[in-house]
Amino acid sequence: MKNRNLFSLFQGILFISFVLICLILFVIFHYSDIFLWIILVFSVAELVISIIFDRKWWSFYSIQFIGLTAGLLYYGVFSSIHVINLIKSFCVTIGAAWFLCFGIFIIRWKKTIWWALIPGGVFLGAFTAFHLHRIEYPDLVLFIGIGLGLSLLIWGIGAKFFGLLIAGSILLTSAPGISAQWGGKLHENTLAQTGTMLIWFGLGWIIIAISSRVIYDKFIWWPLIPGGVFEIVGIGLFLSGNQNFAGGVLSNSTLMNILLFGAYILFLRMNFKK
Repeated sequence: MKNRNLFSLFQGILFISFVLICLILFVIFHYSDIFLWIILVFSVAELVISIIFDRKWWSFYSIQFIGLTAGLLYYGVFSSIHVINLIKSFCVTIGAAWFLCFGIFIIRWKKTIWWALIPGGVFLGAFTAFHLHRIEYPDLVLFIGIGLGLSLLIWGIGAKFFGLLIAGSILLTSAPGISAQWGGKLHENTLAQTGTMLIWFGLGWIIIAISSRVIYDKFIWWPLIPGGVFEIVGIGLFLSGNQNFAGGVLSNSTLMNILLFGAYILFLRMNFKK
């Protein structure tokens, strides 16, 4: 066991030293992309060896180097020389590398490393923002927050962990809410922006109640309480900031009341049957 650990340590030092030397030569001397191709081929070979000889974490490190070098190659071959393109290349390749690591661990070792979805979702969310040329603070919060929220939500549903489901649902809808509040692109009125943000927050709590059915044999109803409060306050602020829109909503309030009363009767009947 001790010899095996020493061999793994020696293998790791040799691998990292080789990669660093190639990167230093590439950056300092501006050699051709042959160094990056060497690193990529070496990383793929290391990944194959790790899978064959049951070295879990060396496959993990190899995948990350694959993502790093693939990002540099993508930047050099397909993109113009610009910092934004470099960041975008790194985000898409490293994000994909994390998802590849997640899939390989499931297929080869029957082990689900749910946490790998978090950096994968964050990097791909950042890639989406840079790809759409929306790199202001509210836009980064929007796309990165959605990527992180989806990752936590999938983790919570897959691992049947209600706490992660709550965090993922709140993050998933808080990101559009914060973007609407500080982005200032949907509505110029401050009340309308705040109302939109609260409506998004309330939607997150509603998603918690709906997705809880996947984990449990019944719905968890208590998230509808804070969700309903956020929705009511948010709608009120939104209508206060959009008086023209409020007139149309109030004119159709009778129909809305009938629909709400019908939903109440339906839930009441379901409770009686139980």
